[in-house]
Amino acid sequence: MQFINIRLLINDYKESVQFWKYVLKASPDYKLEEMGYAYFKTDSAGIELYKRDKFAATMGDPLLARQAQELQTVLVFLVDNVDATYEQFVREGLNVVAKPQDRPEWNARSAHVYDPNGYLIEFYSPLSSEI
Repeated sequence: MQFINIRLLINDYKESVQFWKYVLKASPDYKLEEMGYAYFKTDSAGIELYKRDKFAATMGDPLLARQAQELQTVLVFLVDNVDATYEQFVREGLNVVAKPQDRPEWNARSAHVYDPNGYLIEFYSPLSSEI
């Protein structure tokens, strides 16, 4: 498992992108304005901006979507096999939030769990090598 980035769930896309452009002195490496998404690479890990309401809508379940509206951050990890990692976490009794699912709009298969303090953890694998 490799830590990839922190996802900051934001309300104002343009203001947030401008702020991080100023702080990092760089433009986003990747962005989709219609999705409210931007990704900044750093030397160690990325900073991902994602509109809170857009992210919440991807959760699929209405209860999860409401919970996602309250989140501030998501820690994102790359894994070799989302399904195997998910099954391991279930066996270990972790608080599962979302089962593995393909997310073509992200080019990823992902699942989510909460840590004991309520932080959302996403683990994913790319669907293809294309970005």
